[in-house]
Amino acid sequence: MHTEFQAGATVRARGGRFLILSADSIAQGTGDPICRLRLRALDEPFRNEEICVLHPIEDVEPDEIPELDLAQPGRLARFQLLMDSVRLSLAPGDDRLVSSTRSRIEFEPYQQACSPGLRNGLAHYPERAGRIMLAEEPVRFETFSFGSLRIDGVTYDHDVVIDRGEVRKRNKKPSKKFREEFGHTPLSLEEEIPWKCRRLMIGTGSGALPVMEEVKREANRRKIKLLILPTVEAIEELKQHPRDTNAILHITC
Repeated sequence: MHTEFQAGATVRARGGRFLILSADSIAQGTGDPICRLRLRALDEPFRNEEICVLHPIEDVEPDEIPELDLAQPGRLARFQLLMDSVRLSLAPGDDRLVSSTRSRIEFEPYQQACSPGLRNGLAHYPERAGRIMLAEEPVRFETFSFGSLRIDGVTYDHDVVIDRGEVRKRNKKPSKKFREEFGHTPLSLEEEIPWKCRRLMIGTGSGALPVMEEVKREANRRKIKLLILPTVEAIEELKQHPRDTNAILHITC
């Protein structure tokens, strides 16, 4: 009976277990074709050594996969498969909320609900912690006057970027080289713009912040709705429609 071998499969030959690196047919006679197998040893003391064998001149048999046994899980891959099945059998029902640390889903920082202890700890170091947002909770604007903006109990005296619930300082240094052209440091593509959204709100202060045409073209290319408003109006718009919206807010003039 002719046996087909494929790269990546495991086989038994010369009394040990091997991984097939390649399998090539080199001769075709009246009987079974001769297959040249390049193998890598999986067992000690020859682990990772490579050999070539000719089948059926030498006996090569597919590796048999034993039944999974909780007492003897065997190789790492089989053990992981067994543990996954155990975890699935112990998983809570659909009505239970599972912590992100027990899930294989990678959560964004703003999607993770922080514990009261962590929340209290961050309250003492807002300038270091940035902002961790409760899932589906929009930023909360408290007070604004030119030169000062208070969000969720933290007061900012510089331009801010709101990126999927996280508040950070706007780094406008890359745009300063355009200052002479506009008479004011503009918003340019040189900056780290929070593009991961459906709407991007630009608060221009009292109207003083120029937005370069290249930013508008890039937003159009990405199919992101770009809203350019005085900061007071931008904040009101964010309060009313925070969903899927990032923002850059100029607050100093």
